[in-house]
Amino acid sequence: MNQPIESDNLDLDIDIDSLLDEMQDDVDSEVEETETKDNSFSDSEIPGVLTYDLETVPDESRFPAPKKVQASGVGDVEVLLSKTANEIKKEVSDATEDELLDMRAKEASGPARKTVLSYIDGEVKSRSSEFEKWVKSNSVDPFRCKICAIGWSVGRGEIRSMTAQNEDEEREILKAFWRLASESEKGESKPRTRIGFGITRFDDVVIANRSIALGIKPSFRLMLKKYGNKQAVDLEQLIFQNTKVVAAKSVARAWSISIPEPEMDGSQVYELFQAEEMDKIASYVRSDVYVEREMYEIAHGMFE
Repeated sequence: MNQPIESDNLDLDIDIDSLLDEMQDDVDSEVEETETKDNSFSDSEIPGVLTYDLETVPDESRFPAPKKVQASGVGDVEVLLSKTANEIKKEVSDATEDELLDMRAKEASGPARKTVLSYIDGEVKSRSSEFEKWVKSNSVDPFRCKICAIGWSVGRGEIRSMTAQNEDEEREILKAFWRLASESEKGESKPRTRIGFGITRFDDVVIANRSIALGIKPSFRLMLKKYGNKQAVDLEQLIFQNTKVVAAKSVARAWSISIPEPEMDGSQVYELFQAEEMDKIASYVRSDVYVEREMYEIAHGMFE
């Protein structure tokens, strides 16, 4: 939020362009793509709220992916395509993935039969939809997912991140969270106020579930109350108390908050995780933290 400038000796000879450039540099530095595995967490001693965000993928070790169809193959694709549509319908399920692609290309290149194309497309869709449904549903289920990245900032401090490709690295993320989420006051440890979008229904629940699953001891008891939560400010609940919830990025655009990674969304995380492109996931989670931190600054001054 902009604050009024108070000075007894206000210099009116200001280079506005230079000032704007400096302000943009400050914003850029806050979302600089610098992933860290630092376990010292000196920022856990800094006073201020904790803005944090998680990226998750399916926990395949406990909830395995559906097995792919082991098709026997049809042999000669052209022989199959020479048959009637009803005969093709009966045999198309035997085709391998490569054969299905070959069949479609060959059928589409000639006088294409719409019914045959629909049978081929239907078989392809049925094989992919089960896996896609597994990815989507398990990635956003707090009890069936695992953490692959966390982003955070304390107060207006540096936005940082950690990623995990295995359970040992995920344990380090959980240990980091429990330390960051606590602060000392008069020699005693207490929960630090947590900020996030939808954290009481998802992020906090994931932290609790994965801590139990991986044997990580909490530093305090998480309060997951939807309303009247003394530990957390859930931006989703704060902003949308009486209206339909919309995505955080939609709010950001409506409020003119810059989005460092506007082209990315959660649906891309699993594919990036499989490709081991953890730097892109780290950049994305830091982008979300930046947006949520700016959103909190605005909402905190607007809503009770």
